[in-house]
Amino acid sequence: MRRARLSPVLLLLGLALLAATGCAGRRAAPVTSPSRPGREGTTAPHREKGTWHVVRRGETLWRIARRYGVTVEAIARANGIQDPTRIRAGQRLFVPGGRPDAGPSPRPRTGEGGKVPGGTWRWPVDGPVTSVFGSPRAHGRRAHSGIDIAAPAGTAVRAARAGRVTFAGRKGSYGRLVVLDHGRGFASWYAHLSRIAVRPGQHVDAGAVIGRVGTSGNATGPHLHFEIRRRGRPLDPLVFLPRGGG
Repeated sequence: MRRARLSPVLLLLGLALLAATGCAGRRAAPVTSPSRPGREGTTAPHREKGTWHVVRRGETLWRIARRYGVTVEAIARANGIQDPTRIRAGQRLFVPGGRPDAGPSPRPRTGEGGKVPGGTWRWPVDGPVTSVFGSPRAHGRRAHSGIDIAAPAGTAVRAARAGRVTFAGRKGSYGRLVVLDHGRGFASWYAHLSRIAVRPGQHVDAGAVIGRVGTSGNATGPHLHFEIRRRGRPLDPLVFLPRGGG
């Protein structure tokens, strides 16, 4: 039986077709653009509009977010940060939506920060701010109505201003809550306490211990949820508190 022989021309055509098919297959494979690495191993998509920021000594993530007019959550998500309290000097962060020419955080306007009608505000507890005003809440539909300040359980919580206790007890997701009336429509709320050290109707001075940090109510770890309200409307506490705290 005679074996069929391929002509040299047909053999060359077959090899060329096979090579072309292989190249086409490689071109069809999806290509992903690599992320731009930060100096400290941080990564962020280089196609996203924004800018890079090198963390300075003493800076916190919420101060960086305020400087660029973005949220803490946006920066944390872009840089794969699991714990917003753990950033270090020299770390390079990508700020989505931030402008390279953004200046320092604006100072509070007269009457809105530091000294306000009736007194001066102070930090109720020392610790890093882990959630800012207006950020989405993981356990609710409404935006965050205050700030969260991380601190060890049992840490003393102090009155941010002199005032009168209008509420001291349990209140739903707030857990153990203390509310102080400061006059002229201002009030401050202190939530998730492990212990309450005041009673309704009592007058307290600024800096007086009103309770202890805890995890009561809807809290996943020890921290203080702190609010400042005026005529019942929540305001951003970071506008009122002195710079350098937290």
